[in-house]
Amino acid sequence: MIVFTILILVTIAAAILFGIGWYYSEMLKREAFVTNIEPPEYNLLVKSANSTSIELISENDNSEELFEEGHYKIEWADGFGFTKSILQSNENQILRDYSGKDFPLIGEPVRLETFFYSGNPNTALNIDYEEVPLNCELGICPAWKVEGDRENWVIVVHGKGSNREESLRILETLKKTDTSILVITYRNDPETNPSENGYYGFGQEWPDLEIAVEYALQQGAKKIILYGFSMGGAISLGFLQESTHSSHVVGLILDAPVISFNSLVNHGIAERNVPKFIGTIGKWVATQRFKIPWDKMDYFKTATELEIPVLIFHGTKDKLTPVKESEKIAQENDKNVTLVTTNGVGHAKMWNYNPKFYEEKVFKFLSQLIN
Repeated sequence: MIVFTILILVTIAAAILFGIGWYYSEMLKREAFVTNIEPPEYNLLVKSANSTSIELISENDNSEELFEEGHYKIEWADGFGFTKSILQSNENQILRDYSGKDFPLIGEPVRLETFFYSGNPNTALNIDYEEVPLNCELGICPAWKVEGDRENWVIVVHGKGSNREESLRILETLKKTDTSILVITYRNDPETNPSENGYYGFGQEWPDLEIAVEYALQQGAKKIILYGFSMGGAISLGFLQESTHSSHVVGLILDAPVISFNSLVNHGIAERNVPKFIGTIGKWVATQRFKIPWDKMDYFKTATELEIPVLIFHGTKDKLTPVKESEKIAQENDKNVTLVTTNGVGHAKMWNYNPKFYEEKVFKFLSQLIN
C-alpha cells in the first residue's frame, strides 16, 4: 500500500512538472520560434501635443518604454512623428520634443518605434536603390542594393521578427563610405518563403546570406563586411562558421547580437525570474517537442576564433540578448574584437541613444577596412 501511494505521488509530481515544462516550452515556442509577426502594441497615451512637444503617459504600470532616452519615431494607428530628446519627466509622465506633419489626438495610444525611419531607402532617405531578387534556397529573397564601389560591399542582416527597415538608421553612414550596400531578407520573412518547420533558426538561415555574398562576388566584390542586428548577428556568425565563401569577409559589425541560443534562453528565464530548475525542465520539454539543435545554434567558439576585425555594439540594459556574451567574446578575442557598450540602453537601441557617436564608430571602422 505504501509503495502504491508513493508511486501515485511520484506520478502526480512528474505530471505536474511535465505540465510546467510544457507551459514554458510553449512560451519558448511563441516568443522564439514562431514567425508570425504580432501587430504593434500602442502602450503609451498622448496627454498633450503641439508642433514642438508631446506629453506622454503610460497606458499601464509598466512605464519603462516611457523613459527611453534618444531618437525614436512616435507611431500611432494612422500617423507618425519624431522625437529626439526628453524635455521633462516625472514618475508617470514625460514631455518630449516633437516634429512631424501629423499630430495624434489627445488620449490616442502611441508607441516609440526603434527603427526611426520607415519605407525604403528612397522614400525614407532619398537614397537611390535597386530591388534585387536573390535566388535563395527556398525561393526569392528580395534585397535592397545601393550602388557604390563594386569592390567593397556591406551586407546588412536584420534581426528576428524585424525587416529591412532596421537598416535605414545606419544607411546614410554606410553610403558615406562609398561601399556598395546590400540589405537582405531571408527565409520566414513576410517577403520570402517559410522554412520547412516555419520556425526561426537563430543562425541556421545562413545559406540565404551566402546567396547574397555570392551575388556581391559576381558583381566584383573584393572585400565584404557583414553587419548583423540581433539574430542577424547569429546568421552572420553561422555564415562565417559554415560557408566556403567566408574567406571573402574582411570585417564584421554586430549590434546586440545573438551569440548562443542557449544563452539567449537562459537570459530570458533569468529576466522573467523563473526558477532555474523550472527553466531547465521547460528547455528539456522544448527540446523533445521541437528537436532544438542547441549545439548548432551556438556561435560563441566561432566568434572567439575570428581573425578579422569585429565591432560589437551592446547596451548594458539589453533584456533580450545578454551583454555578458559580447563581453566574454571581447575578452577572449581582444586582438580582433572591439566592444562598445552604453549603460542603461536596451536591445539594439545604441543608435537611438546617441546616433552621432554610433555613426562615427561605424564610419571609422569601415574606413579602416576598405582604405
